[in-house]
Amino acid sequence: MDLPLANPSASAPSSNPAESANRTMQQFLKDRNKALGNDSRNDPNFLVSEYEKADGETRRHLFRELSAKFLPLIDIPAADRRLAHLDRLQDPIHGDGYNSSDEEDDAVSLVDAYQVRDGFRERWTRNEGPSLDSLTLQSPTDDDGVSWGTFDLLTVPGIPGFVAKPNFQTPDGVWIEGTRSVRVWHLISSQLMLYRLIAVLGMPRGGGAENLDDRYKSIWSYTLYWRGGHGEKSELRIYDYKGSMSFHFLGQQEASESALDLLEWLVGDEVPHTYDGVVAGNQA
Repeated sequence: MDLPLANPSASAPSSNPAESANRTMQQFLKDRNKALGNDSRNDPNFLVSEYEKADGETRRHLFRELSAKFLPLIDIPAADRRLAHLDRLQDPIHGDGYNSSDEEDDAVSLVDAYQVRDGFRERWTRNEGPSLDSLTLQSPTDDDGVSWGTFDLLTVPGIPGFVAKPNFQTPDGVWIEGTRSVRVWHLISSQLMLYRLIAVLGMPRGGGAENLDDRYKSIWSYTLYWRGGHGEKSELRIYDYKGSMSFHFLGQQEASESALDLLEWLVGDEVPHTYDGVVAGNQA
């Protein structure tokens, strides 16, 4: 009596290198989901262990596939790239319902994030308003006048946050070793910056088309006006230029320091959407 033929689909994975090498990353992911079910995202080591079990040809095949798909992601600005790894900001009352992190000490407080946002709202406004009409924009030639732009940001060892190049100098005039220029277009995309500005301060005046000198190279502009000062007006203009985020500040020293803090915060991971601690740029 002839035995029935084995079902090829039910057979064990082939040890044939040619067939094994055809195993794609998508198949690895399906195996992970089948083995771990709904908890598959919680075990990042599964794919590593499966990769280590694979033969050399399969590893080379997978590496080529991953390189072709994921190396271009390196060119995505850092804040945009990190979004996929961010949970909601933590609510101290609801706890893990708002943040899946088990490391409470490392979790960002939802309350703190909104307090920081509100602090910037108190210092900056997108509407120039009647109260500012009589003020004069302070020139950098004045005693307390400051001006800096897109190519003037620095990080300096021992000094927290961003430093504006025109304001930074050491007593001997020599830069501190390790000082680096900040290329802000590597930190955040133009579109994410606009989205976060809207989440924090609302829609820009004129739908984002204010102060556009060149509508060929720029598609949006957002001007913030300093609420403080003693008769001087300071402004921070953030705008798109050739698809990248750019900015220019003009005004007084106190406003300059706040503007640097605002920029650093906007490119970070603690900018909240108006809804339940979702990081601005992510989905609920």
